[in-house]
Amino acid sequence: MFTGLVQDIGRIVHAGRAGGAIRWAIHSPQCAAQLKIGDSVNVAGVCQTVESVAGDTISGTAIAETLRKTTFSHWKIGHLVNLELALRADDRLGGHIVSGHVDTVGTIVRRRVTSSGTYLSVTFAGQFDNWFVEHGSVALDGVSLTIAERSRGTITVALIPETLRRTTLGAVRTGDPVNIEFDQLVKAAVQQTTGATRGASRVDTALLAKSGW
Repeated sequence: MFTGLVQDIGRIVHAGRAGGAIRWAIHSPQCAAQLKIGDSVNVAGVCQTVESVAGDTISGTAIAETLRKTTFSHWKIGHLVNLELALRADDRLGGHIVSGHVDTVGTIVRRRVTSSGTYLSVTFAGQFDNWFVEHGSVALDGVSLTIAERSRGTITVALIPETLRRTTLGAVRTGDPVNIEFDQLVKAAVQQTTGATRGASRVDTALLAKSGW
């Protein structure tokens, strides 16, 4: 579990194909010093398992399913990625609940700089339109952000200078792909009310009364 508050920007130093997977290595002195084999780490919005730690570098494997659903297949040596360590039970929840399970890959279609901040507009498949609300939360490449505007298949987020400085979103350009994870609480509510995962919702007035509501 993560919060979407990036702790370091790592640099890809290896991204080699191994069958249908990619064996990756990321240089990050800050994160490597706090991680051990078996730990979870959020890499560009994707939960990954640390398989080795060597000096300032952590390594792991992105399987075929990860490559299919995320931007990992675009990685090249030197590519920069947002990193976040897993949330501890006694940590502050400063962003929002992020699982590291990407819902879809979006595309940056507009970058707008105004006197009040920088705005990024991202498009994605319209089937996800019910999975977010205006002024709700979303994670882009692992960064917890607030949705400023919404329209069908598009969301716009506002970036403060600190986010631009501390994450890879400060350097993204129009046409760049980004990993998107919608708010877990919103998705759960939608699935309960629409039966989006396993048929019709089982939540009704009788169940609520039985549960003491």
